[in-house]
Amino acid sequence: MTLKLTIHFESAVHHASGFSLAGVVDKGFLRDHNGIPCLSGAALKGRFRDAARHILLADAKDVCESGRKPQACGPPGIERKEYCRICQIFGAPALPARVVFTDAKPEPEAYEVMLAQKRNSASPFHFGATEIRHGTSLDRLRRTVRAEHLFSLETVPPLVAFDAEIRGCIDAADEVLLRECPLLLNSFGAGGSRGLGACRYEMEPETIL
Repeated sequence: MTLKLTIHFESAVHHASGFSLAGVVDKGFLRDHNGIPCLSGAALKGRFRDAARHILLADAKDVCESGRKPQACGPPGIERKEYCRICQIFGAPALPARVVFTDAKPEPEAYEVMLAQKRNSASPFHFGATEIRHGTSLDRLRRTVRAEHLFSLETVPPLVAFDAEIRGCIDAADEVLLRECPLLLNSFGAGGSRGLGACRYEMEPETIL
């Protein structure tokens, strides 16, 4: 089973790679093997897992508090006869996930434009597909800007849509749950307090078997 997922960004987005770019940009955007910006499938899976957990808790369903204490379900034992539904779908330390989220890449037309920009650019990193933003770090206690804490981060402009797929072997009830998750999601990436990452998630109505 495959579900197609599209993320439409309404503001610039920053999804950090964990690396700087050529010593110029402090926080670079995650890229695929072609050097084109992409969104991590693991990060998407984490957002869906959290949304699914809230949906089931609202229905008073028994789910573990993944990411908090207690952690995700351990092997079933005396206290729990089976893994909770969240861990059955998204996995647990001792249980493989039933779904896999692919990395999200710009829609095909946008991807080809970015690829052409990269080929024609003198820079292997900053080639028109992204923008560089500058910011300062704040001292929460003093409520002032920290000295010598200017930083730069790479963003993808708004109105860019990213496509991903959710693949796996799940039943009809689990598919319904996955399709409800986008209703709770309205952002992605870091910098939400700075207005970054506002988006909407859409899933195609048809399921690909």
